[in-house]
Amino acid sequence: MVYLHIDFDVLDPRFFESVGYPTPGGLAPDELISPITAVGERFEVVGIGLMEYEPGGRKIRS
Repeated sequence: MVYLHIDFDVLDPRFFESVGYPTPGGLAPDELISPITAVGERFEVVGIGLMEYEPGGRKIRS
């Protein structure tokens, strides 16, 4: 069993700006989904913590 902790600061602000500390050159959203999916396929995920999402500060880009 695993508990995933996902810190949105790892995402590149070109795709996702609504974080506490943007990381220029960080991951694209699909680059984050792939390892999360791999963990879910290998282990029983019992919880997920999502950190550093600040919806009031910046915008999400599609």
